Amino acid sequence: EYEALYTTSTRLQKALCNFHAAIVRCCKHVVEVVSRQWQAKFLNSLWQSFEQEFRPDMDDIRRCSSNVKEELLLAKAQADYQDQQLQGVERKEASDYRRGLTRFMSRMTSNMDKTESMQVQRDEREARERRQQLLTLHSSHDYLTPLWQSRQKRHSDTAETKKGADIFKTFFFLRFDDEQSLKADTILRSIIRQTLDTTSLSAETTAWLHKFEHALSPDLTELAEFLGTRMRFSKAFYIVIDGLDECKQMEPKELIRTHASLISVKPKVKLLIISRESLSRVIKKHFPGVAHISIACQSAQGDIAAYIKATAEERIENEDLAVRNRGLVNEITAALVNGSDGMYTHPHLENWVTFQIDELCSTHSNDDIRRALQNLPESLEETFNRALDRILKRREAKIAQRAFTWIGAANRPLSLEQLHEVLPIEIKQPYSKPEQSLNRIKNIQSWCENLIQIDKELRIVQFAHHSISQFLSGKPHQPQLTKFHFNIKKADHFTREIYITYLSFSNFQTALTRRSRPLKPFKPTNIAVIALNNKSGLATSVSRLRSFSRTSRETPANFEVTRFLESHRKQSATVAQVQNEHPFLAYASEGWLLHSSAFEEGKSKTWYTWRNLMMSDNELAQRPWSHTQHPLYDERIVKWAREAKHYALVGLILENSLSSCPDFESALEQAALSGHDQVVKRLLEAKAEVNRMASPRTALQAAAIGGNLEIFERLLEAGAEVNVRVDADHSMSTLEMAVEGGCLDVVKRALEAGSEVNPKASMYLTPLQIAARQGHLALVDTLLRAGAHVNALPGFNGDTKLSALAGAAAGGHFAVVERLLQEGASLSANRDGIPPLDAAAKLGHLDVVDSLLEAATK
Repeated sequence: EYEALYTTSTRLQKALCNFHAAIVRCCKHVVEVVSRQWQAKFLNSLWQSFEQEFRPDMDDIRRCSSNVKEELLLAKAQADYQDQQLQGVERKEASDYRRGLTRFMSRMTSNMDKTESMQVQRDEREARERRQQLLTLHSSHDYLTPLWQSRQKRHSDTAETKKGADIFKTFFFLRFDDEQSLKADTILRSIIRQTLDTTSLSAETTAWLHKFEHALSPDLTELAEFLGTRMRFSKAFYIVIDGLDECKQMEPKELIRTHASLISVKPKVKLLIISRESLSRVIKKHFPGVAHISIACQSAQGDIAAYIKATAEERIENEDLAVRNRGLVNEITAALVNGSDGMYTHPHLENWVTFQIDELCSTHSNDDIRRALQNLPESLEETFNRALDRILKRREAKIAQRAFTWIGAANRPLSLEQLHEVLPIEIKQPYSKPEQSLNRIKNIQSWCENLIQIDKELRIVQFAHHSISQFLSGKPHQPQLTKFHFNIKKADHFTREIYITYLSFSNFQTALTRRSRPLKPFKPTNIAVIALNNKSGLATSVSRLRSFSRTSRETPANFEVTRFLESHRKQSATVAQVQNEHPFLAYASEGWLLHSSAFEEGKSKTWYTWRNLMMSDNELAQRPWSHTQHPLYDERIVKWAREAKHYALVGLILENSLSSCPDFESALEQAALSGHDQVVKRLLEAKAEVNRMASPRTALQAAAIGGNLEIFERLLEAGAEVNVRVDADHSMSTLEMAVEGGCLDVVKRALEAGSEVNPKASMYLTPLQIAARQGHLALVDTLLRAGAHVNALPGFNGDTKLSALAGAAAGGHFAVVERLLQEGASLSANRDGIPPLDAAAKLGHLDVVDSLLEAATK
């Protein structure tokens, strides 16, 4: 991408080539070391360690990486300088024009050609940068890293996919420890991003991206529609989604429904979903002819022994497990196979086996191994408890407890350096204290008894398996181990308060405001004179040329290049330098806003710090919007806050200006409809009008049709009126909407609050007629006991009129028909309504027809 943005920078191209060459040399060295004879490896290890042998290669890579960064800054500075030079040329042309049209016209052709060429280059560069920015804004999720990790662990033969001109191969690996990867919109955005390239964005695609840029939170329907346009001209489109069952609540169903809709109209799309059996019913519902392969079968039991034996052999080869008799491997295999009896369909079997072998690796003799095999834990829970007990005995409980809390609450995996920096920080700490950081942080995996693991390449810290997170966040069964368990909500709140504390460190603000003194400007010709040391004729010529240039007229375009480059370097490097010195800073900058939604005044210790951070223009606190472009009450920010359920931000916006925000005119009604109880609470605290006639319903009516009893109660307590209509002739009452919503508890509460069970003359269905049409027997019974008129005038249901009995008959609701007949429902039509018998006969409900005929004969 850098090569595409700065195509004219040969220095940057060379630096990138050197960086890639350094990596190749290191890889070549690795291959050479691996291919050595064991005698050579042994002799070499006597003279130098593995790290010492590869230190020159690593230093070379770091040096080349540093050169790339420097050349990148220089290339950007040169590009900006070119823009400044263009402006100078344009000012000069205007000045020359005023001095005389004749002189101006004599130089016009050449200068305009030059200006036009520079403008073309600038426009092309800005267009490339803009396209890249659009793609980054659309999706910046790292979808490649999980693939590489999977290949390293057990799928080394997996080839990295490529996309052709008309064939796309896309994939997404969900991670239980990366909260962002578990969201449906993140998955769809990433799949779309994999189909796009900065060098070939069509006008239609660019328009879509611009649309998403202005919408902070586009819905899945829009994303699916855009993905459909990408599939339109492809010969084949492959989508692989691994770990879909990791998603929470409705996310998997929404994704499956979205992909099903795409495949129904795009038969060339091939979809592979990997998940546990829990989603099989949903998948089969939307993909009736799907091919299904299950690994949870007894035939897989034979592979357990092979897996255990291969794992033990690998540990012996890596010298993690020491045995004096190779025949002991068979004993280990047999014991673990017997211990796993009945677990061959258990989703955590692999994890159980791994921990047993880890425990065997800590033994010191064959007898210790045999004793351990005779005392194998019967469950994964017992295995974890044993590990925690060993941590407790080694007096490393405090470190492990804090590490478990951070890893369990992290919205995405922390790197080892980030965890090292953040572990000792306390809430409301005024500044960073490096002296409190742990020594030998690389040993944290052994301190935590391998319940956590460190990825050797990516250096991220995570639980060895998601079952560990579930165990530690669950209820403890041994009192002495309670300190290791954590409540996920409390852990989330604790870590989010650390985010706010960290971003407000005084030394960060000091570093950002401090500016070094600018270099004294100098002329480039001085360099040549100094280098030549005034000893040659060439130096004399340069001096004369310099003297001559002093007498020449200077133009505005001849500004100091060094001053410009120096100021540009300082502006672009300040934040980056602070982030390089503090690894956790980038992590906190990205996650502080989205994960502070539960902050409350009086509950959160850092509430006022968070409030100040939100209201300020702190460079380190990233937001999905620009602080300078959007006021806090901008309708897009309000929409984002509401859809993200960011209750704290909603409250802050309301505190500042309820009347200035046009989107809050209907916010109470929308929040009540969506079931956002905390948002409703904040809006009411901000004195939102509870009985405002927001088309097409009031907030109470929205809660009624949404079936949200808690919100319904809250609005009633705030003074909401139950017998009000937005439009007296064309809108429904609160009770009618509650019946339409189908929530019996809300209907009962509305009746208790005084809702009119028999509304005055209306052209629409009465509450009883709505319940009868829906076939909701409990609602019908409740309304009848409340005094609903069973023979009320028919109301409009679309273009037809239905009485309560006709509506139940048309729907084939036999039990409701019987209940209405018991209350004396009329069999004849009135006021142009459809007769009940005609309604049942037209739709073929034989049992209802028989019931009505029998009632007619009585």
